[in-house]
Amino acid sequence: MKKLVHEFVKFSLKSSRRLPLLWQIRNLVHWAPLSKPEDGYTIVIAAMHELWPVAAANLRLIAQCDKTDLREVLVVIDQTIDRISEAFSKVIREVESQGLKVRLLGYSPVQVRVARRIHWGWVYSWLSWCTGISEAKTRWVLLHDLDAMPIDPGVFHKQFRAAREAQCQFQGIRYYSGNGVFPEMRLATTFEMVLDAEWLRKEARPIECFNQIRLVGGRYVDFDTLLNVQQRAPLRSAEPIAESSLVHPTQLICQYTDLLAGRQQRIESANRLPVLYYFMHLGDPQFDLTDLGDQLADIHLANVNFFDCSVNMSRVEPSSWAWMEKQIRRLEQALYTSTRPHVQHFLRGMIARAGSRRTVGHEPIEAGGVAER
Repeated sequence: MKKLVHEFVKFSLKSSRRLPLLWQIRNLVHWAPLSKPEDGYTIVIAAMHELWPVAAANLRLIAQCDKTDLREVLVVIDQTIDRISEAFSKVIREVESQGLKVRLLGYSPVQVRVARRIHWGWVYSWLSWCTGISEAKTRWVLLHDLDAMPIDPGVFHKQFRAAREAQCQFQGIRYYSGNGVFPEMRLATTFEMVLDAEWLRKEARPIECFNQIRLVGGRYVDFDTLLNVQQRAPLRSAEPIAESSLVHPTQLICQYTDLLAGRQQRIESANRLPVLYYFMHLGDPQFDLTDLGDQLADIHLANVNFFDCSVNMSRVEPSSWAWMEKQIRRLEQALYTSTRPHVQHFLRGMIARAGSRRTVGHEPIEAGGVAER
């Protein structure tokens, strides 16, 4: 009985805090039922305009992937369309010349104002994904994370084909676990999810796809984006993909948003922002890695400067430093055969901070390991 009371009190308190946010965003985006959907699938990317180099790197990698059945890539920017940089527009023209169809979508002035006022990563991702879903012309839509860099050329087409063959309303790569949600509930995580936009736009409103707080069997549950609405779907599934298919430091964009909003304490122990610096450089070589690399190389330096914000890096575990080095090298080797000298210089602090937990060169390649080169 005490546990039930505790869960109800928790639910009531959390719900009262969430309601004002839901009220602010309830009418930000709308969609209509999808009539006469086109064949194939659409990729939707939620992008931040100041992180355009990350989107540029991602689009260049997508352009090298198998584009069979891919109708278009919708890049939703968290600003009005007139704020798109010429450098990013040039990248779009570049990938379009390689056969990749890209459509840019921007926020309305009202959407910009409300999203900036709240300044929470989950609002941005929800708003951008729902905007993309509302504009999709195909039944099948793949939600591709901005910070997930594809290495396997067939990764997207495999996901699409699996969803189409199974006729699932939601096809993910793993089931969500956390915040009261258990894998046994069979609710797929959003990243690299293929969803049935025809079903979703008929059965739910965009606001219902946002994070929802519920009591389930007397338990407090905070459903992440799209999880609550998944419960209505007749068919949902999750099929894992190989670690080597993508380089994906999860919640990296949310960490960036928290950083700018002054919420550094949320990211200190799980900080993976050094990978964001590398992604920025990958999309725009003018984005220099030298200063951050020098700071990280001083292993006694606790506070490190990221995007003009000081962050305490002393709580980052050695295993996390090892993981970051491994993922950066994985992408370097996929693109350039071996790690370029200046990136190797950037990695030296990560190597030192990983210490004995370093995994590069120590794990079998067939098991997802990365060679030291």
